[in-house]
Amino acid sequence: MKKREPDRILIVDDDPHMRSALTLSLKKTGREGDIFASAEEALKFLDELDGKAADGGYFLILSDLSLPGMDGISLLSEIRKRGAFKLIPFVIITAYGTVESAVSAMKSGAADYLLKPFGISDFERIVKNAEKISAYNNCPSLAGSDDESGFVCESGAMKKIDDYVKIIAEADATVLITGESGTGKEVIARRIHSLSKRKGKFIGVNCSAIVPTLLESELFGHEKGAFTGAVSLKKGKFEQADGGTILLDEIAEMDKNLQAKILRVLQEKTIDRVGGDEPVSVNARVIAATNKDIEKTVEEGSFREDLFYRLNVIHIYLPPLRERKEDVVPLAKYFTALYSKKYFREISGITVQGQDYLLSLNFPGNIRELENIIERAVILAQKDNYLDVKHFGVFAPSVLSAGRNGDAIRTKEEKTRNKTEEGGINSIPAGSNSSPVDFPVGGTLKIKEMEEKLIAAALKESSGNRTKAAEKLGITSRTLRNKLKEFKLGKD
Repeated sequence: MKKREPDRILIVDDDPHMRSALTLSLKKTGREGDIFASAEEALKFLDELDGKAADGGYFLILSDLSLPGMDGISLLSEIRKRGAFKLIPFVIITAYGTVESAVSAMKSGAADYLLKPFGISDFERIVKNAEKISAYNNCPSLAGSDDESGFVCESGAMKKIDDYVKIIAEADATVLITGESGTGKEVIARRIHSLSKRKGKFIGVNCSAIVPTLLESELFGHEKGAFTGAVSLKKGKFEQADGGTILLDEIAEMDKNLQAKILRVLQEKTIDRVGGDEPVSVNARVIAATNKDIEKTVEEGSFREDLFYRLNVIHIYLPPLRERKEDVVPLAKYFTALYSKKYFREISGITVQGQDYLLSLNFPGNIRELENIIERAVILAQKDNYLDVKHFGVFAPSVLSAGRNGDAIRTKEEKTRNKTEEGGINSIPAGSNSSPVDFPVGGTLKIKEMEEKLIAAALKESSGNRTKAAEKLGITSRTLRNKLKEFKLGKD
């Protein structure tokens, strides 16, 4: 007998009025489903399903974020532990004031979110997206593909670096990559590995993220019984990278005693497992990276001079993004495509105004900051086909509540709020007491003028508290201070 395609929706919401609205939505869209008042009730039902229909015929799971007992995020985690439900799209239902939590939920594995109040058109969009995801998950040729290299460059500086990378990739010499945090040091390391003839794995280790007492075991492995908890032999990162490449990221943070052991690995091509008696041969190309002035750390005595010279056979310096603005738009487009695919959005690109806005930013966090901005914008874009200025930073929550249609259950206050927001963004969405910012309809305000108005409004709303204003604007205090100087706002 041919297996029936999943066509049911599982819904969890503790609000009886919302359950009634969702029941109506199911009926109006011709869907069938099961609705539960708590996560515990839903999990019990799923665990009792007959083995012949382990997935319950579900192609979508909808859950409110705030639930009594187990919340929506915890339910998502529990659902993913049950094999039959690992690939079923999980969508979070959330209120207007908890958009940040919804974004966090998506990063935790949720496929999408449905913002209250919502209409039939919003519900139908979620359902259609879930059907696309189900089709994607059931197609091995698509689900297994991942050809994104992560390397994008248009600027002259990065093109020269790429030419250099292509030359040195086939050599086995050690490489030291320096540059500010977020400039793409790991991406370059991976590119060196991918262009080399090495057939082994690329293994990355963040030396600053692991406490020194554990880093040695992480890098070199340990023998059974080497210490309490060492119940079996464990191969370290160097052995895992045998025949391939190992990246020692944030190398300048490494303990000096461990630096001596890294030096020995580079000289002898062997490692000593913790608790081991015999050296183990390894053939891993070493690439090191740091955002610090490593020569200064050598002068200060915190980094071994002999190790520095061993690592610095080939040196690559990555300039900050603010010094290569030609890369901003190509990178933004790359991340837009990447996250549109991840979150099943149909976004075709970025408007000219959106590109100009991104080019006006200083990006103290470099590429990582740009990536975060684009990922958030893609998540919040909902039904829009192009990213625009309104999707970036402080605009996002207001956009989400504007122009919603359908048969939603809405309060009088929500309807009033939506009316005032339709046709354009006119406030900083920081709560019910937000200060209004008047923008002309039609996009006639220049970016700089828009920035100045937003900053002034954020400061007014925060009673002059710059830290709070920076948080509302989604920028660092340092960036706000620079903008205040630029626009001559307040005293500095």
